[in-house]
Amino acid sequence: MTNPRILHCVSSLQVGGAEKCAVNLLTCQHALGYKVAALSFGKPAEPFQSVLESRGIRVINNNESIIRRLVRTVRILKGFDVIHIHSPAVIRAFMPVFPFLMGKKVLYTHHGEDSPDQKGMRLSHWLAALYINKDFAVSEKVKLSVKQRYNWEPARTDVIPNGVLLSKGDVTAPATPFKFACVARMVPLKQIDKVVTAFAQADIPQSELHLFGDGPERPAVEAAVAKHNLQHRVVLHGNVLDEDEIYRHVDCLVINSTTEGLPMALIEALARGKPAISTPVGEIPNLDKRYHFCLFSKDDTAALSEVMKTMASSPEQWQMLARNGKQLVEESYSIEQVSRTYLNAVS
Repeated sequence: MTNPRILHCVSSLQVGGAEKCAVNLLTCQHALGYKVAALSFGKPAEPFQSVLESRGIRVINNNESIIRRLVRTVRILKGFDVIHIHSPAVIRAFMPVFPFLMGKKVLYTHHGEDSPDQKGMRLSHWLAALYINKDFAVSEKVKLSVKQRYNWEPARTDVIPNGVLLSKGDVTAPATPFKFACVARMVPLKQIDKVVTAFAQADIPQSELHLFGDGPERPAVEAAVAKHNLQHRVVLHGNVLDEDEIYRHVDCLVINSTTEGLPMALIEALARGKPAISTPVGEIPNLDKRYHFCLFSKDDTAALSEVMKTMASSPEQWQMLARNGKQLVEESYSIEQVSRTYLNAVS
């Protein structure tokens, strides 16, 4: 049987969890020999577009005037057998052309608990219920939010976690200096300035803090670095998309958020044998009950500081956490497994 032609549809290819999931699926399915492409309603200069194109994956940008965009959308849809939608904004964009989706195999993945504040979301999702073959959410919490947002019964939505590309390397002991890292947008709920303060208070010899990401809280983060005179030990890398480059600077991922689902950065770190420190938020504590890969901290800089000391000073514990996390991802979060589940749903 000929492999289906698969179109992954995103509102943009900016840096984000939904976009990263689509990129991982496209990369995996392309490597397996499927004809795949990304349909983006964003602009060609967006970060993940260059990543996909560097891997030989076609990206179709569709951001023209509304009439031309709709005509082109219909033409694009005709060239694919499976349409995988990753954004409520795409559901809204497809509303005027929904009859052309009725004969397709359509998957929809809910990646977050909120929808864009745009008119027509409720109506567009009412129509989408007519053409979507299979509905997914990336966590139980996201699944429950679907009922509230679109009045869809939870029974129609299955949970499938985000998948990541696995690392083939073995777990290796951290080198000197010991490298803590945050991989997140610099927004208030991530509390990255407090991570800088906790790192300063911990005063761990021969250690560094690497910060990946950008956002409106960057000035507060830079101020914390300057306040504690840590310019020589805290590195702000900005947005970096090359995962190998990121995790070269990670011995322990630090998550200091006030709220989370299941962060992609966490799964990516565990896949490379890097344990974590986290506040007890979202799905992280539930996941840690299965495989102990994380040390937890209260939402308090002094508490975080103590946990950072513990992680850096116990090589045996670090090795155990690292191995557990890598095993968890290999068993439950590989992008190959996730891709198979999606494709089985429309086979």
